[in-house]
Amino acid sequence: MWRLSDMCAACAAAAADTVLIPQTVTTPRQPLPADAKHFACAPEEKVMRSRVREALTYLSSALPRHLSAAARLLAVECALRADQHGRARLPRGLLRSLRLGHRPDLWTELTAAGWSWPSWRAGTHHTVFLKDTAMRTQREGRTHRARAAHWAASSPLMRKAALTPETARLVALCLVVFTDGQQGHADREDVARLCCLSSGSLLDACDHLVTAGVLQGWRHSTPPELTWHVAPTRTCREASQQDPTQSSVT
Repeated sequence: MWRLSDMCAACAAAAADTVLIPQTVTTPRQPLPADAKHFACAPEEKVMRSRVREALTYLSSALPRHLSAAARLLAVECALRADQHGRARLPRGLLRSLRLGHRPDLWTELTAAGWSWPSWRAGTHHTVFLKDTAMRTQREGRTHRARAAHWAASSPLMRKAALTPETARLVALCLVVFTDGQQGHADREDVARLCCLSSGSLLDACDHLVTAGVLQGWRHSTPPELTWHVAPTRTCREASQQDPTQSSVT
């Protein structure tokens, strides 16, 4: 039995056995002329962005807020690669590239949260069955969802963030779906909700991405919109001669 209650996000996060319901936008904002380049991506890329964002949106409500960022990254991969029976087979090489391999504690977190059954390794893959009913009744299209997962994991922004802490990598994954080329923008509260982070933790993660050379800079304004620029790829000689770029806040 479900009971819906209207309360603020802080109270809902502190209450036991609660799940936050993301805000549904029924009328999307019309893009401004300055946003033309942001929406000028290829149709196939738009679909992959939508798939990854759908997974992040659903998991922000389905998983407990106390779950670690690394476990959320693993859950995104499972959700996107699961078949109609809720079985997800993740290559061990993929998990190593995402720095999620050799981490049995992450699978334990997902099992303790009641989201999946214990996983097992067989050959070159790690297999897990998901308890979540929504994950076991997904519409057909696993191939397209798996391609979306590969697209996000192999994006330049995620490759640059490979050596950053798990919270920064989770934020980087979220920023991927709002990034077009070398820049992106999104509502700050939307990004924080998708990552299940406080606004302060989100901005700290953005600072970390700047320090690590993943982002060239970021800023937030009123209304609370977050904009950022992806750092260009530099040679080793250029990186050694240039000081780390600091973020700009207005």
